Amino acid sequence: MRTVAAAVIVASIASPAASQNVAGLGAVLCREVLPHMDSKPFQSQLFAWATGFLTGINMNNQANGQGYRDFSTMKMDIILGEVRAACARNPDLPVISAIEPMYQQFPARK
Repeated sequence: MRTVAAAVIVASIASPAASQNVAGLGAVLCREVLPHMDSKPFQSQLFAWATGFLTGINMNNQANGQGYRDFSTMKMDIILGEVRAACARNPDLPVISAIEPMYQQFPARK
């Protein structure tokens, strides 16, 4: 687990996305993430980052008088599967680019 965490930290520091005000796993390039997608500890870290990021979008939208998305149907295996597929299609994208489009998939609420 420490090896995976160290690899992700190093990758996020060197990632071009880091210069775009993205921190954590979202800044890591897909090609750096794909080799770790079968690791249970890494899956947990990625899912935790993704849910925090998506929750942040919800909170920002609510603070600006917009609606929010209902995450009650969110499933870890689906999120991870979509990240894996998106990253396989374009390994040069940062992980955030694989996660951000998922926001629209959840039901809108006011």
